[in-house]
Amino acid sequence: MIVQPHLLSLSAYIDQNLDKDLPLSSLAKRVGLSPFHFHRKFGAYFGESLHQHIKRLRLERAAFQLTYGSKAVCDIAQASGYKTVSAFSHAFSGFAGQSPTRYRSRSPTNGSAADATASSADFSHSANRPAWIGELAPQAFAFVRAAGHGRGAQPSVREAIGTIAGIVEPTPKAEAVASSDIGDGDRAAIEGDRASSASSSRPLEFIAATTDFYGIVNGGNFRIDVGLDADRMPHDREKALGMQMLPGGRYARFDFICMPDELIGRAYRVAIHGLRGLSENARTSSHFVRFTLPESGAEDEPRRYQFFMPLDA
Repeated sequence: MIVQPHLLSLSAYIDQNLDKDLPLSSLAKRVGLSPFHFHRKFGAYFGESLHQHIKRLRLERAAFQLTYGSKAVCDIAQASGYKTVSAFSHAFSGFAGQSPTRYRSRSPTNGSAADATASSADFSHSANRPAWIGELAPQAFAFVRAAGHGRGAQPSVREAIGTIAGIVEPTPKAEAVASSDIGDGDRAAIEGDRASSASSSRPLEFIAATTDFYGIVNGGNFRIDVGLDADRMPHDREKALGMQMLPGGRYARFDFICMPDELIGRAYRVAIHGLRGLSENARTSSHFVRFTLPESGAEDEPRRYQFFMPLDA
């Protein structure tokens, strides 16, 4: 997996600022590139132009809000960057195959405004009771992005884990380091940090985070950021992986023991139950899972997962 840390960090910034103006010139400046070179590198890395990327993320979020939220179509249109409902409706119809109004009316899970404002901590009707509810501080997070589809096996997630382990572990395979987009000087610094990383007695605890519950809920395309707490990375970690902050706030934690390929389905079933009871902001905040790999490294062993779902503050 080729890692472009500056573009990963920028993509996380875009995800978290879809309500703002995101001109190419200012985003290029954030990563120290000219607009021309930024446009070329961004398109090569993500397989779509910056304009297409932002448009798709905003329309995916709009589809999620139409399905589970109570905002008026005109408000969703404005938050999606469209000056008129007509322009939004045209763009959304091209994305989803039907108008926003029809998309909302045909949603089998769309509830009333009362449903949408129910207590986010009320899991009394769920077979999956939270193991813990409480406050979490913001977390610095070093990651690579994995793209998935549906709710089954996700090879890209395994590849992302392997890439991260190749940077952090004391004796990674040579090709794992070479495959990362790291210069010779950065690679030497990372090699020098491996001894200190190896001296830690704590096992690596991975995090898999996503704000893209539109894709997960609908069994379509989605993005998962796989990484570690930033303090587990070498001192030049910001040059090795993308960096972002997982927001702090009130979360419910659910504990699973399951096969890796069952995780997304399990998390989906818990989250879909609580979606009507969550605020608009909570539904589009980061959901994340913490887990450690089994010592054997086997893919066919059950693992323990802690799934964190954001709640109202």
